[in-house]
Amino acid sequence: MAGLYITKKKQNKKAISDNWWFAGLSIILLLTALVKRKAVKNGFSRQGNVWRAFLTGKTGKIWLDYPVHGKAGSVLAAVLLAVLLGMLLFVLVKKKRTGMLLVVWTIWMAGYGIGFFRKRWGLFAGTLFLAIYFACRSGMAGDSLRKRFWKNRIALAGALVLISGICLAGSGIVKEILERTGADTLNAGHARLELAGKIHAMRYDRGETALTEGVLTDVKQRTQSKKTALLVTMEHPQKLYLRQMTGEIYTGSSWEPLDAKDRKEGKALFYWMHRSGLYGQNVTGEALGLFGKKKTASVIVENVSACEKNRYLPYGLKAGTAFAEDVIGDTENPAQTGKEKLTYYTGSTADWYKQAVWIEKHQKEQKVQQYLKKEEAYRKFVYAKDLRLTNTAIGVMEELLKNEKKEEHSLTEILKLVKDTLANQLNYNEAVRTDNGKQDFLRYTFEQTKNGYDVHYATAATLMLRYLGVPARYVEGYYMSVDEMRNVKAGQPVKIKKKQAHAWTEYYLDGVGWIPFEVTPGYTDKEDEQKLSDILSGTNGKGGAAGKLYQKSGQTYEPRKADGQQEKSSNDKPVFRGQTGKHLLWLFLLILVLVIVGISVIILWKRRKKLVSFEIEVSKMEPAAAVAELYGYSQKLMELCEVKVCGMEVPVAGFAGATEADETCAQAESERMHFLNQKARFSGHTVSEKERKEMLAYVEKVICLCKKRRSKWKCFRDHYLCWRYR
Repeated sequence: MAGLYITKKKQNKKAISDNWWFAGLSIILLLTALVKRKAVKNGFSRQGNVWRAFLTGKTGKIWLDYPVHGKAGSVLAAVLLAVLLGMLLFVLVKKKRTGMLLVVWTIWMAGYGIGFFRKRWGLFAGTLFLAIYFACRSGMAGDSLRKRFWKNRIALAGALVLISGICLAGSGIVKEILERTGADTLNAGHARLELAGKIHAMRYDRGETALTEGVLTDVKQRTQSKKTALLVTMEHPQKLYLRQMTGEIYTGSSWEPLDAKDRKEGKALFYWMHRSGLYGQNVTGEALGLFGKKKTASVIVENVSACEKNRYLPYGLKAGTAFAEDVIGDTENPAQTGKEKLTYYTGSTADWYKQAVWIEKHQKEQKVQQYLKKEEAYRKFVYAKDLRLTNTAIGVMEELLKNEKKEEHSLTEILKLVKDTLANQLNYNEAVRTDNGKQDFLRYTFEQTKNGYDVHYATAATLMLRYLGVPARYVEGYYMSVDEMRNVKAGQPVKIKKKQAHAWTEYYLDGVGWIPFEVTPGYTDKEDEQKLSDILSGTNGKGGAAGKLYQKSGQTYEPRKADGQQEKSSNDKPVFRGQTGKHLLWLFLLILVLVIVGISVIILWKRRKKLVSFEIEVSKMEPAAAVAELYGYSQKLMELCEVKVCGMEVPVAGFAGATEADETCAQAESERMHFLNQKARFSGHTVSEKERKEMLAYVEKVICLCKKRRSKWKCFRDHYLCWRYR
């Protein structure tokens, strides 16, 4: 009768031998880890670097590598990890935690399906085999367990494995099936962009979006919303670009930031740059700061209803502006607050070209040499990543520039060629809709509509500059023209409307950084263009900016699938030695502790639920059945808590140190409860509600006695760990 709540614990020689085997193996593992601690640490460090490389590619943040010394300890660490995993599986199977085992394995298998390890089919197959093997082994432990297993667990396991298989297959298999059946209208990239756009709108946008935010699929007509997007207060009112979104990879349907492979390649560079104080966002500001007489001004940008994902940054930011040190690249600048004050160098594009000439003349100075060393390293990364084109874009460029036979061009020639080509080939129209679907945006624009606004112009100009050998990027943000700022006084807040959102191109000027390039009709600044033309033609001095010749870019880029495969760390890549390597073992211990705590919480919750269920069931039983169950519970509780009086497992009425009369009273009460149990179980007489309450009172006395006769630790264990009583 006591089996409803507490099952008698089996104690036999086999169980004892299994426990000794488990403990002995644990001691061997611990001694191995202590004796070979350096090798084990090195092995786990190598495995940790694989995960850190994966995280670097996925998150775009700098995850420093752990220090490693060759391949020492790799095999030993793998063996230790495999043995620990095997011991965990053994415990789960031994304790008949089949459901928990299936959940663990299913989560692991689902990880493959969502793209993290989809190319490691062998490991996936091994995982699936072990899951089925241990699940079946648990199902053969006994008749009752086997029945439950085959009725419930196999169905659950089958469903979970099926879900894992679907996840593993991914969108590629679904697309292939639809194509074979003739349903070729589904475009996985299109669906992904739509989903990403909806998620972005939910998280960051407030109301109607101002521009495409890099998505070039079915571009709608330009917004004419007069809703205030930004509130800008300038110390020195002037023409101003506020950069918010930057696209570096053109896929044909979108502009996207650096991909996982690019991030991994740039980790060492940006770690070194940020440690030395240089950021891609303020290379121009660093260059302008070399000449101490440059004027600075402040601008306060307050976000009213614009996109909240990134900051709104002017060009020429003063050195020392705070940026995230662990972010790879300079295209993502997460917004910190809704209102931000920034300091930048005043002037226009022509002033930045003058600075390029000044830097060339003073390149022998120590401070200029230190700056150029950092800028050159960043410049190499820019030339490697921001000249790439898709094959489709190259084909369109060859058609547009087929009359251009020269292999080399000066920057002056390139800028003029881009402007003239777009003026002849594209008509400015803010009402145009680009319903390109899954077709390439650039090809559709020039072959179908030949109409567009700033999004179309900026995309075409960026790709054209890349084709001609000039690193360029696509940018979106807000633009305040000379005419709009002409009557604005210093310190006067200016409301920037959503219809003032703008897309433009920026190209990299050697030695200075990123320069905005305007090609959209109605946005060009004639005065600034004339000044720039004078400098480039050598009127106000000759320099590298005017004399350098650019060759057509031969770099190609085809959109790749999401980089979900972990890449092994190479010994020729820089290793960052810091405090992170010292705490590697602590990290593994922390993870292990969290896993143990999680499993323990689940076990305790199930035990408490079992006790509560028992109490509820007893309260709903007939008095006879309730008396029998309560008596069985009290006897089992006395056995587990080792409560004995006069050599018999009976409780006294009082507490420790009771008198002989108390012992007699306890013996009589115990006999009375034994009689009630016999009456409830075997006789046909009716058990009254009063007798039921009498048995409940007896159980309370047993619990009270167990608490008084055991140590505080044992009481805590009985109550909060084993949940034998409440």
